[in-house]
Amino acid sequence: MSYLFPLSLLNSELLEYKGIKYTPLNSNDYDFNFISLLEQLTVTQCNKEQFLHRFHQLRSNGDYYTIVATDIASNQVVGTATLIITKRFIHTMNQVGHIEDVVVDEKYRGKRIGYMLIKHLQFIANNKCYKLILDCSLKNVPFYEKLDMIKKEVQ
Repeated sequence: MSYLFPLSLLNSELLEYKGIKYTPLNSNDYDFNFISLLEQLTVTQCNKEQFLHRFHQLRSNGDYYTIVATDIASNQVVGTATLIITKRFIHTMNQVGHIEDVVVDEKYRGKRIGYMLIKHLQFIANNKCYKLILDCSLKNVPFYEKLDMIKKEVQ
């Protein structure tokens, strides 16, 4: 098993909460519901070989931070979110974080898993980026506002 990025980048105070553990995506997560979970968000067609190939591409890139929430009792991935960091020329050659692919298994919604995933991504971004961007549907705006995110533009 190998993590997408070092576990030490996550907020150590939030690694476990109410029977859910939070870790970077690891190379074994294909076998523990990761792709099925993403299918609750959008169309995802990926076999294990493709998953591992993409995992290693993202790991070597160093700008992708996918976090998974795993139910400790069932050892299944029940939530995930990704931070992608882009390098800029502006703001003294700084970086911008983009939150993408946030999904919590429908059976686990309402248990603060999405909240915890975003808190971890904010923690990483605060140490690496001058700003953090998240695009979401209008119906999800109130959820993200609870996480101190501010609506700036609507597409």
